[in-house]
Amino acid sequence: MIPLANSSTSRLASPFIWVAAGSFVFFAAWLFPSKWYTDIYRDENFIFFDVKSFVYCSLCIAATIAGLNTSLYRKSRIGITAVPVSPLSDASLTELMLILVCLLLTLGSLAVLYTNGAIGAFGAAVSSTGEGMSQEFRHVGDDMAKWETLMVPVSFVFPLLYFSARSSVAKSRNRIFFYLLVALYVLVAIITTKRNFLVRPAFSCLLVFLVWPSMRRFSINKGIVVSASAALICLMMFVILAIVRFGADGMTSSVFEVGRYLITPYNTASLVINDVVRMPGSRTGYYSTQFIWQFPIISEQMGLESIRESLFGDRPLHGALERGPLLKSYGITTGTAIPAFACSYIDFWWLGILPFFASGILCGLAWRSFLLGRVTGLCFYPVIAYSFLEWRGNLLFPPPTLGVFLAVYLVVVFCRFVEVRIKRPDYVR
Repeated sequence: MIPLANSSTSRLASPFIWVAAGSFVFFAAWLFPSKWYTDIYRDENFIFFDVKSFVYCSLCIAATIAGLNTSLYRKSRIGITAVPVSPLSDASLTELMLILVCLLLTLGSLAVLYTNGAIGAFGAAVSSTGEGMSQEFRHVGDDMAKWETLMVPVSFVFPLLYFSARSSVAKSRNRIFFYLLVALYVLVAIITTKRNFLVRPAFSCLLVFLVWPSMRRFSINKGIVVSASAALICLMMFVILAIVRFGADGMTSSVFEVGRYLITPYNTASLVINDVVRMPGSRTGYYSTQFIWQFPIISEQMGLESIRESLFGDRPLHGALERGPLLKSYGITTGTAIPAFACSYIDFWWLGILPFFASGILCGLAWRSFLLGRVTGLCFYPVIAYSFLEWRGNLLFPPPTLGVFLAVYLVVVFCRFVEVRIKRPDYVR
């Protein structure tokens, strides 16, 4: 059955929904009782009813909504393509090569994991009586960046490939390769026990499905049921992977793992916004431009990080290993992640509210492109919508993956243009 556009269920994929969902998480963290927080996470609760954090984060959210309204509520009507026709339909070789490259990258990730003992650790954890794989899996951590670098491009193009596989003109050969990729990717993601590598592609595919469902009469109520079911599956995945990682204790810890993942970063943000924690390299715009200094291949060849350091001095701390000791000195031991609000505050102080207006505009443009089934929208809108859900990373993107996303996007667009130009010399778009 050919999927058709559904204006009712497409509202569930709207950026306003995900801004609202992410804002709900922030307000839940702000209202989380201090006693419960301390009992559960063993840290002091700094975010509870913190006025300055509330004002700053609320203004960032309001700026995002204002940007969305600016880009969406114009005189021109928001179009939506009725029947999904892949933007790669006129470049079938590019589509096939993209799927095959993704398959090779996923196989490469599997090879890295096998070499570093992750598969053996996973098997031992599954067959053990309850000790989990956390100890064994630490051995893989030293080489973690290699397989993550291979998996990031695959997760980025997942919605594009899923949209193409459901296209009315999709080639059966490409469909087979895509579903083979899905099976292999899920296997690798489960072995790594990294939840984001499962949740993000699933979230991207959910957005595509909500706009172009498989059934002709697919009501918004059914769309809500599908979305709720997907959320429930994600929660179950948290529990299952926690058990694999931590053994029998994983069942208990996983109950609070979702809260730790979503809520505790705002506790750290409160210390940053109140200028209690002073990050090195503040007010230099590092988090907003990190994807430039760590752009794939170019950064290593040109030494961009060294150039940045010579121009702007020390950089802010990045990642758990760097931020952990500093935050521990302030009594934060549970969560080392910081949300986009705190990143922007570190970069620009109170002027950090303004970039969220630009973020809203970019998201609105990506949403328009997504509804039209274009490469840009299919690749970037799910990433932006997911970042709103978490309010994590480099304003919109988890650093430094934006550089990887841009590199992959440019390669796909260039290959498509070359192939179409060869087939149709009069092609100018």
